[in-house]
Amino acid sequence: MSKRVSDINEYKKKKKNNNIKRKRKKFLKKFSRVFLFVFIFGMIIGNISGQALISKLNYEVYYLKKDLREREIRLDELKEDVYTDASLKEIEKKAREELQMDYPKKEQIRYIQVDN
Repeated sequence: MSKRVSDINEYKKKKKNNNIKRKRKKFLKKFSRVFLFVFIFGMIIGNISGQALISKLNYEVYYLKKDLREREIRLDELKEDVYTDASLKEIEKKAREELQMDYPKKEQIRYIQVDN
C-alpha cells in the first residue's frame, strides 16, 4: 500500500524535520568523534607532562641528596679539624677542671717488668 500525500504542506514539513534530524545526528556523530579525539589527546599530553614533572623532581631530589652528603662530609672534616686543633693546654685544663683529673703521685705509679 502506498501512502498518499494528503497535504503538501504537511509533506514538506515532515521532509524538513527528517532533514534536520539527519543533520543533527550527523553533527552529533562528528562532534562525538572530535570530542573523543580531543579528550584522548588531552589525556596523553597530561600524562606526558606529569611524567616529565616527576622526572624533574626526581633529578632535583637526587642532586639535593648529593649536596647534602657533600655538606655532611665537609661538616665531619671541620669537626675533625676542631678536635685536632685543640691544644694540649686546653685538653689538660679540661681534664683538671671538668673531669677532676691530675698527674699520678709517685706512690700511685706501679712499674711492670716485661720479659723479652
